[in-house]
Amino acid sequence: MYLDPSEVKLVLGGCLLKNYKKTAQRIYDGSNKTVCSWVICDNITINEPTPHLGGKVISYNPKLKPYWVYEGNDADNFTFETIISDGGELFVI
Repeated sequence: MYLDPSEVKLVLGGCLLKNYKKTAQRIYDGSNKTVCSWVICDNITINEPTPHLGGKVISYNPKLKPYWVYEGNDADNFTFETIISDGGELFVI
């Protein structure tokens, strides 16, 4: 199911950041993008968009870094109690 990030805010609980490191490295080295990362979570709540509450950004763009980035570090396999989406961004509250 596709949900437009401008129309919903996702609250993800019990989260684990996953990444196909070899695929991400190929993309980082210049190959075309393909799906190679995801968030495993225990539960998802779909809410209406609300004003942004702040938090620390979690980012993923294999053209920039071949891994999940949290506080400037490789965050592959990091776990978080709650991640919230806001537009196209993810935040730890």
